[in-house]
Amino acid sequence: NINNFELTILTIINILSSVSLSLTGLIDMSIKYVHLGFAGIFFLAYTGFIFWWGFLNIKTNLKQATLSIAIALLILISSIITINFTSFGYGISEIIFIILIIYWNSKVS
Repeated sequence: NINNFELTILTIINILSSVSLSLTGLIDMSIKYVHLGFAGIFFLAYTGFIFWWGFLNIKTNLKQATLSIAIALLILISSIITINFTSFGYGISEIIFIILIIYWNSKVS
């Protein structure tokens, strides 16, 4: 079971990712590094949320916890590979991210 402190951490990570996603949408690419900074914070925060959620639930629901940790690791590995080894890595990594998030949400909820 998740205690209040752990729930607070999950809530803070979720709020951080939501605010970062909103700011990414509001700031256009004319301010490139600010836009990319907020996009990176969203990506890492949401991936961290998935990993942390899985880690905290490993004793109560091993199947969903394992799926969550695996999805978080897949997101990180696929992003590193596509951004480093392709000239159009951001688009590919965003598509992979969305597919994995949709899959995770459909299995966990």
